[in-house]
Amino acid sequence: MALMERDLNLLILMLNHLVVVVILSQFNMYKQENFLKNLNFPLFNITQKNNSYKLTGSDSISFLDRISTNKIEIFDQKTSSKTILTDNKGSIIDILNYKVLDNNNIIFNLESNNPQTIDYLKKLIIVEDVEIFEDDPIKKITIYSRKEIIAEKNLFSFCFYNIDKLEDMIRYEIYFKGNFNITNLSLEEFEKISETTKKRIDIQNNLFEFDTKLKKINPLETGLIDYISFNKGCYVGQEVIARLHNYKKISREIIKFQSSENMIINAPFKSQDNISGKILSITKDKTEFVGLCLIKKKDVGKISSDFLLI
Repeated sequence: MALMERDLNLLILMLNHLVVVVILSQFNMYKQENFLKNLNFPLFNITQKNNSYKLTGSDSISFLDRISTNKIEIFDQKTSSKTILTDNKGSIIDILNYKVLDNNNIIFNLESNNPQTIDYLKKLIIVEDVEIFEDDPIKKITIYSRKEIIAEKNLFSFCFYNIDKLEDMIRYEIYFKGNFNITNLSLEEFEKISETTKKRIDIQNNLFEFDTKLKKINPLETGLIDYISFNKGCYVGQEVIARLHNYKKISREIIKFQSSENMIINAPFKSQDNISGKILSITKDKTEFVGLCLIKKKDVGKISSDFLLI
């Protein structure tokens, strides 16, 4: 009888603990989901130093076209775009922001800011008339606004820019030299945010910056299809990416996660719901960690909230 009573008390204790865990989890979910509502838009964040480079030579355009996913051509010397370096299995090596200046010159930088990628690029030069030089360091400003506040034509003078029209905001990513200046735009009227807050905003929008620690992820499963041309000649990894796209073989999807423990980028994990995946990005939110991960599409329906609990 005493044994049954002890077991019953233990069961009650375990159930109470489970209820507390569920309530805390729901509270943290609510906190994450309402994070954006408490921000004072417009916002900005500045990264002080990014390396930049220049491709020079008569084969600069054909070289970058041959080794990356986007169609590289002179369509407008004022605009810029992204292109992706992939290996022969279609996995991302790095992501480039680039601008074609003329037939012989392209400026670019690396999303990873990792100089080892430059060593890799130099090894890909075979007989082409092309050289890679380090250019002046550049800064990056990321601006978040609830509405359009910068016309694209006002960004043409900058090194590179990207405009993401998201569900609840517009995200401007601008790379520049010297001082940042746009007519009729004053940063004094904006709220400056930390790198952590910037990462949290990006996580809420399923965006992440590529880190070279990430291995065996492809552009299609990470939302980068806009920077892949399916109407160009061969490039490294093209056959795999085309097959995944044409036969709809993308098996993984980006999902937000929350964890009480810090996680390592590219590390595998198993969630509280027994779902396996890979960490793409992570940042700390006071006592919790939030980030993005890749999980199998067949497991997405098992998640009852916006955040997967790890």
